[in-house]
Amino acid sequence: MVSGAPPAPVSAATRWTNIFDRGNGWLTGDPISGPMAENFGPGVENIQVELRSSLGRIFTHRPYWSLKATGVEVAAAAGTPPRSHVGVLRDAVDLGRKLEPSQPAPTSSAGR
Repeated sequence: MVSGAPPAPVSAATRWTNIFDRGNGWLTGDPISGPMAENFGPGVENIQVELRSSLGRIFTHRPYWSLKATGVEVAAAAGTPPRSHVGVLRDAVDLGRKLEPSQPAPTSSAGR
């Protein structure tokens, strides 16, 4: 913790992009991942991808961001082509800086 900075409250607003590869139990996909909005609320955006590594679709928990793996977004927004699995990550962390930076809070001139 930075000296002088109060800790964020547990109830602070959170934006979470959950990227997952739903498979068939333990045989295909990522058995550790799955949709989370149902459990954690509307602050979670679920994005399903389908991954393939050198092992095919078997246990895809590790190759999410591998450039050697192939993957595609399962349910792209209407009218847009599906993104690659790495494109989904880049958009989630805003590497292209598409989102506007947070605006500073307005200063009040009351009492002057």
